[in-house]
Amino acid sequence: NLRKYLKNGGFLMAEACCGRRSFNSSFIREMKKVMPECSLTQIPNDSQVLSLPNLIKTLGITPALSAQLGNQSTIHPKLFGINIDGHYGVIYSPYGIAGGWEMSQNPYAFGYDNAGSLSLGENILFYAVTH
Repeated sequence: NLRKYLKNGGFLMAEACCGRRSFNSSFIREMKKVMPECSLTQIPNDSQVLSLPNLIKTLGITPALSAQLGNQSTIHPKLFGINIDGHYGVIYSPYGIAGGWEMSQNPYAFGYDNAGSLSLGENILFYAVTH
């Protein structure tokens, strides 16, 4: 049913809650079952997903992700997508976003900070409703 939904113009946005590696590997595995002819590929930094309505070059990250990445305070956005008939039918973040939307970050979350999560969410929503 998910395959049919996506092939008929549906949209799926997912994120690895708190950036959990087990969710990441499971999501990739399950998407290969749903769309075996497609693969999740990194969305380029010049994509509309990262430029409208907010031009996103870097995003702040949570303290746990910062520590994991050698104390960086910002990173380039890391999103993956499945291109279906010329548009992303699936957009996926291996880093947490929802904690930022809720403005209630888990102290152990590997994700984007509140402001970055909100900007990224606005862009993903904008992309979903305009494509």
